[in-house]
Amino acid sequence: MRHLSPLAAAVATILTAAPAGALERDGLHFQVAFGWGGGPTSTGLLHNMELGHTFDDGWTMAYQHIFLMRLDEPTGRDTYGGHLLMWKVPVVHDTVVAKMAFGIGENVDQRDGFDAKFGAGHTFGLDLHYPVWPTSGVTLSSMVFQIYTVDVGYQMAAGTALAYTWF
Repeated sequence: MRHLSPLAAAVATILTAAPAGALERDGLHFQVAFGWGGGPTSTGLLHNMELGHTFDDGWTMAYQHIFLMRLDEPTGRDTYGGHLLMWKVPVVHDTVVAKMAFGIGENVDQRDGFDAKFGAGHTFGLDLHYPVWPTSGVTLSSMVFQIYTVDVGYQMAAGTALAYTWF
């Protein structure tokens, strides 16, 4: 791996070092992530939280709460995101996990209280796990989310976040 960049070498090591079944992916699933995201309508702090259950086969079903806290506020709304039902499935060993969710999209105006407007939303993305213990570890998460609400219309953002995950 001498010819690879340090980042590519690290990713290759993670993808090839963990044999299938090395992680304990069964039971409680929890992830909290903070990062940066943005799209055509706004840019800001990305937050993602997942709470659910991982089944014996490695699949996970979880509640996802994701939002982007705007720094530029072009629409007058402070945050947008959603409350979604998520499915996750390991795609490379147990270290790379694909995720997709569907549910309620939300815009929140916090200029004078808490004024939430709801619609539809969905997310998809990938998690790259770096296990610290067999049951948990650090995760690099990338995701795209799209929502539609009647007050603002269509909004989309993509982002990357650093997380800690109980698999």
